[in-house]
Amino acid sequence: MPDPSRAARHIRSQLGTLIKCSVASFHWGFFQWFYTAEGWGFGQFPALGLTAYQNRFYFDFSTTYIGAGMICPHIVNISVLLGGILSWGVMWPLIAEKRGSWFGAELSEFT
Repeated sequence: MPDPSRAARHIRSQLGTLIKCSVASFHWGFFQWFYTAEGWGFGQFPALGLTAYQNRFYFDFSTTYIGAGMICPHIVNISVLLGGILSWGVMWPLIAEKRGSWFGAELSEFT
């Protein structure tokens, strides 16, 4: 028969961890709110270099994405990562190169 006090301690521990993570996430979001503006700040940090940043490769410090990545299985995380690299690293430069032949040159870059 399971010990009810052990289960209660485990639940209390999990609840404490949830509250700590929620408070940390709130504080990070509050900090980010002060230091993020249009086109700069922690929302779009050029962790991979400025050339990559100009091609819209940047690290988004969103705790929501980090939490979703922790919940999802590894195969989902890997496929999302590879899909992002394929899309932004291969397909978008190819599409930009075909400006004027595949689509009109007067269209904006990223809409």
